[in-house]
Amino acid sequence: MSDEANYRLLANAVVLHLESKREEALGALKHAAESTGGFAELYAAMGLLNFELKQYEPALECYSKLLDLEPRQPFALFNQAACLEHLGRWGEALATYEAVLETDPDLAQARQGLGACLLHLGRNEEALAAFERCLELLPAHKDALLGRAVALQLGGRLEEAESAYATVLAANPESEEALSNLMALGIEREDAQMVRENAARLLAIRPDSATALAGLAAFAFSKEDYDAGARHLRDLLEISPEDFEARFDLGVALQKLGRLSEAIETYTQAAQREPSSVQLQFNLGL
Repeated sequence: MSDEANYRLLANAVVLHLESKREEALGALKHAAESTGGFAELYAAMGLLNFELKQYEPALECYSKLLDLEPRQPFALFNQAACLEHLGRWGEALATYEAVLETDPDLAQARQGLGACLLHLGRNEEALAAFERCLELLPAHKDALLGRAVALQLGGRLEEAESAYATVLAANPESEEALSNLMALGIEREDAQMVRENAARLLAIRPDSATALAGLAAFAFSKEDYDAGARHLRDLLEISPEDFEARFDLGVALQKLGRLSEAIETYTQAAQREPSSVQLQFNLGL
């Protein structure tokens, strides 16, 4: 097929893409690949559409084919790394981001991706360095700001982490992950005000936030306030009735409060969801 015909096929897919008809555009490109045997621009477009549709395995395959045809393609290796990251293949993604940075050490997005992979691999100090380098290149990068805060928290640098989360929330007041992590930080510090304030902010954004209610319940348990813990767990079970852990913990709270008949009923309900739990069977003996 001629170059002109190839580009007509691509142009048709572009029109569909601009009309937000991604699946139709991808179908047109797949048909074009079958007709032509494939060419670089086609694989680039198919990779992009698959990625937008969160079909990361097919996207990865497209970028691999693109790199076979054009090993020096500037964006294909980065996109390949991003696909691997989304697939949770952290080691492979890390190695690919490192390869990207060998050719373009100042690519902020690659530094961010590198940091995310290092964080998932438990290499917190290296992750922190990657996020900070990203922020030197692009100070307002939201994912790097959050990643830096998480790395500080996991590294036990809690005051710095709290300050870093404040920076995240100044840029993005509705960052649910930042608010959730600040709740966890408050529980670790036994700071009731910090837990309540961040839970309230999280519930204002998402009234059915299981994370906020679970955090409030966990803090109540840590202070042996089982009445409050039971209240938060009941609210959580209204949202997530199949949550075994919440139902089990509610049974514990009721048992601690001396409300044994309610505790037995709650444990029995939990047993219907996870009958093999040894701790549950033990508690049912009361």
